[in-house]
Amino acid sequence: MPGGAGAGRLRPPPRSGPHRADGLRRCCAGLGGQGRRRAHPREPRRAGRRLRVPVRRLRPRPGGGHGLLPRPPRPRAALDRRRALRARRVRSARRPAPLGRPSRPFLPGIPLLRPPGGRLTTRADPSTFTREHYEAHRGVASPRLCELVVHSLEVIAQLSHAGLAFRFKGGNSQLILLHEPRRFSIDADIVTTVPREELVAAVESLAARCERFHRCEVRPHKTKPWLPMVSFKLYFSSVFPEEEDPFVMLDAVLEPPPYPGVRVPVRCGSLYAAPDSVEAPTVSGLLADKLLCIGPSTLGIPLGKGKDAHRLKHVFDVATLSRFDYDLERTLDALRACMRQENRIQKSEWSLAQVLEDTRTFCSAPLEFPEPPPLDALEPGYLQEIVRGFPDFRSVLFSESYPWERFLEDCRQVLRLLERIERTQA
Repeated sequence: MPGGAGAGRLRPPPRSGPHRADGLRRCCAGLGGQGRRRAHPREPRRAGRRLRVPVRRLRPRPGGGHGLLPRPPRPRAALDRRRALRARRVRSARRPAPLGRPSRPFLPGIPLLRPPGGRLTTRADPSTFTREHYEAHRGVASPRLCELVVHSLEVIAQLSHAGLAFRFKGGNSQLILLHEPRRFSIDADIVTTVPREELVAAVESLAARCERFHRCEVRPHKTKPWLPMVSFKLYFSSVFPEEEDPFVMLDAVLEPPPYPGVRVPVRCGSLYAAPDSVEAPTVSGLLADKLLCIGPSTLGIPLGKGKDAHRLKHVFDVATLSRFDYDLERTLDALRACMRQENRIQKSEWSLAQVLEDTRTFCSAPLEFPEPPPLDALEPGYLQEIVRGFPDFRSVLFSESYPWERFLEDCRQVLRLLERIERTQA
């Protein structure tokens, strides 16, 4: 259009119609005789082509002729804005959801699958969760049991890291309280005053986010279903081949602790170490707490519940703790406080004298037998469950053999503790 308003400008080829193909051929004629236009902007260019950048629109070539010119460079400020926006989107996609705010409602008994969000790394070193580590720290127990204990402590470290207010108690609390493992326990026992819904949400989020666990379930309390407790099963993938995934049991009592505690690191020698700390009972307080769990006819586990080895764990723990330095007056104070709490929870009226007498009867039953008597010759009662649970109890010890003679000595140690308590009370 020489001399017109549009002089010096080249109209683009029509978007459709019979002239489109002809216009494209004319435009591509100036590309070194390639005679071809890319079908898609991301299609690889042929070797020897002169243009190496994307093409946006038709423009006149300097010196005449037709052809495609590269788009002008984008301003640096616009590039910086686009890169910053892309970085924010990536960070937002990778950021895990806040702990304690589940992605969906929790339904008891239904497995929880891992959401597609971010993951929580383990609090302990990843090498702690290897088969070589379990084999090296198994002691005389099974390496599978060592694996369960490591995951039990990982649950405690994760809950502490999440900021949940609780106290670690029970048999596994001795692992971090005594700084040296004596026996293994697959249960993690805690006491807390947080609402049930908040606790369930925190454990659900832990199981969904932590890379060591893949689901959790809430289970009913079988031994004493009336207790204010919440119990969980946290499943994980084992390094040992098994038909079913193993799990760690977390039992939470929704009551305030009846005696003082102490803040200790979540660490047990070379078996497990995390950069977190947790509130645990003192030796004096845990000694009183464990002492109330032995007598089956009072506050302990009743007979016939399939917990034969469990009572022997309490005997072992009380004997072990009583060999450490403890304050007898504080133990007595903790005993009285625990008695009040247990009687209120279990709706009973046991006195401390009755509990101590029941404990004495249980620990005295095996003393007249230098060897375990035949099980089929025993009548139902204390001695029968002691003999039946003894082999299973020996399998949970860490690094020492435990013959029958050693068990009898622990029973005598508990009886000596009872005598000290009764003399102090008198």
